[in-house]
Parts: sequence; C-alpha cells; structure tokens
Amino acid sequence: MTLKVTLMLPYTEKPYGGARAVAYNTVEGFRKIAKLLEKNDVHLTIVSTARDAVISKKDMHPNIEILHYKFPSFATFSGAFHSYKKNKYFFLSSDLVHAHDIYNAFASSQTRTKTIMTLHGLYWRDLKADRFSVQRLFYYGWNTLQFATIFHKLTKFVAISRYVQRELKVLGIYDESKIIVIENPVRDELFDVEHVETGNLILYPAKIYPLKNQLTFIKALGILKNQTREDFKVIFAGKVVDAPYYSQILSGIKKLNLQNYIKFELYSYEKMPDVYAQCSITALTSYHENAPMSISESFAVGVPVIASNVGGIPYMVSHGKDGFIVQPNNPEDIAEKLLILLEDRKLRKRMGKEAKKKAQERWRDRVIAENLLNLYLQLGE
Repeated sequence: MTLKVTLMLPYTEKPYGGARAVAYNTVEGFRKIAKLLEKNDVHLTIVSTARDAVISKKDMHPNIEILHYKFPSFATFSGAFHSYKKNKYFFLSSDLVHAHDIYNAFASSQTRTKTIMTLHGLYWRDLKADRFSVQRLFYYGWNTLQFATIFHKLTKFVAISRYVQRELKVLGIYDESKIIVIENPVRDELFDVEHVETGNLILYPAKIYPLKNQLTFIKALGILKNQTREDFKVIFAGKVVDAPYYSQILSGIKKLNLQNYIKFELYSYEKMPDVYAQCSITALTSYHENAPMSISESFAVGVPVIASNVGGIPYMVSHGKDGFIVQPNNPEDIAEKLLILLEDRKLRKRMGKEAKKKAQERWRDRVIAENLLNLYLQLGE
C-alpha cells in the first residue's frame, strides 16, 4: 500500500538562502533517492508555500509531485485558518504531513492526520535578540503561543540542531518521544567546488539588519587593519532589510577609514559556490542563529569559519579545529581570531580540510533525505 506524504515547505527552483535553500536542497535529496521512494512505495507531494516560487518541473519523478500553494502576505493571525481552508484536501488525503511552517503544522494537526513539523526559527529567542518593535512583538509572541499550543498535537518534531532540542526544554514543552534531530541539507555541488583563495577574502554572508551584528564586525576590522600587514578584503553579501542600520554601518566604515577594504554585494544562489571558492574565511558574528546555512555551505567548500558563541553555532563549529567561536559583543576577540587565520595559511588549510570532512559526514542532501525517508517509513507503519 502506497505511503502518501505531503511536504509543506517553501520550495522554489531559484532560492536565495534560508528556509528556501533548505527546501530546495531537501527536494534535491529526495530526487537522488527516488529509487528508494519507489522501492518502499512512498509518494511525495511537495506543496510549495513560497509566494515567489519558480516551479517548472512539477513531475521530476513518478513518486515526486510538486505543486504551488500561494501563502498570504500577512498571515500572523490568520495563517492557520487560511492553511486549513486551502490545504485541507492535502491533509486529509495524506498518511503523513511534514510542515516546515507553523501555520500548516497547526492546520494539519486539526485534521488528526499524522503531522511532522520542522521549525526554522525560534520565535521566543528571536524576540529577545531582534530589534524591538510592536509588530515584531506581535509576530514573535503570537507564533510562540501557537507553537506551544500545537507541539503536543504533533506526531513528531524535527529539530534542525541539538540547540533547538535544548530550547524546547527552556520553553517548557520538551517531550523526548516526539523529537528527532535531522539537520539541514547542503547542496551537492558545493562539495565539488575547487577552493582556490583569491587574496585574503573574508565573506560575511547575512542579511543586513541588527540581529546579524555587522556593526561589531566592522569595529573588529578597524582593529585588524592596525594589527596586520596582510592585505584583506571583506564582502558583506546580503540584502539590506533595515535601512537605518545600513546607514550606521556606512558611517562606521567611514569613521574607521575602511572604504577600501569593504564592499557590499547581493549574489544569486547559483553564484554563491563561486564566491565561497575564493574565500579565505567566512565570518558570522550574529546575536542569534539556529543552524545557519552559511556555515554548513562554507564547510562544504572547505572554508574555515569565525562565528558567534550563540544559538546553534557551537553545535556546528568546533573551536580551534574547523573554525573559531567568538563573543559577538567583543570586537577585540573577533579581530584576534581574524588575525590568526589571516596570517597562517597552513592553519586555514588544515581547518578547511576538517570543515569539509564534517560537512560530508553531516549535511549531504542525500543523507538528510534518507534520514527523512526512514522517519516517514517508521511513522507510516
């Protein structure tokens, strides 16, 4: 008997990072194990929740079907109702629903269909780390309440890192029998990229807003400039989502006379492998992260990382082995680790080798897809 699984996730053939990249890599992983799906008589219906989804291949395999559900723009309070109304057919006609958003997880759980949920953002942590506004308070607060309400109705919860697993205990809703850790996949082509450094290029891949903490990193660059004779360049690769904060960054760059060291770019998802390939170091000194793709992607190419001692980062980066963990509010600490890596090419190479090894063992898309398939088969028994 066919096991029918519906995945609600923000799939698009042209992702630009974050949850969309996770969705794309997950579907690619399933495509690679399509014969296993066929062998186990599992049919996947991929329902994309990305409003800007690009989908040209709706039938990539007889056992994988891709559809598009256009999610409403403003859905903080009405999202679950809208999902239930529009997607009830998928929920009721499936043996399992795996939702990558809170609204479809909530709606599916109301139909009593076995429901799995993957959570890509910890609302209660983002509320504390992000810049305060009434809108963010409502968004994070309401979604935290919804998540706490539906957690015990879920059949299984997929934690994308052991950090997320730990945070459920903090929230007071931990249930070991419901939780399984399955990390986010990395696209395969990154493992095949030839890593050839172009000068001393430091990549900071993140959207530009306060949570990502580019300002402190710029202060660290000011210190680094006065400590090293090595020439270096920094690329801030990410969309500006907070214009006032971007203005502060530009003022900081001018004040520290860093104009010749820094540039801002917005790369497509397809271009990023070439960017990683040229880098000496990837940096991410955010105030909060769950399981940042920029770290796992850098590791897949063989680039060592300097990143904050926050959230899920310590579960990804082994301090002194494949990168350095730093305090996000300490520009001196960040500058010290940048200096160490900039002036020691052999250390960068050794750390990069360890980073790639870790990525191969933990984050290949096929491996993640097989882990998910095993979960579906277990729950479908």
